[in-house]
Amino acid sequence: MPVSVFLARLLGPLLLLPGIGLLVNPRAFRTMATEVVGSPTLVYLFGLLGSRRVSLFCSSTMYGP
Repeated sequence: MPVSVFLARLLGPLLLLPGIGLLVNPRAFRTMATEVVGSPTLVYLFGLLGSRRVSLFCSSTMYGP
C-alpha cells in the first residue's frame, strides 16, 4: 500500500497539469492528436512505448515480489 500512495503523490500533480491545459486550451490538444495520428512514425513509436509498458506491467504482476 505505501508504494501506491507514493506513486499517487508523485504522478498526481504531473497528471494534473495536462488536465488543466486540456481544459484551458482544448484546441491545441486536438491539433496535437490529429498530427500524431497523421504521422506513421509517431504512431509506431507510441505503439512501441505502449507495448513496452504493458509487457512490464504483466511481468511485474506475474513475477512480483
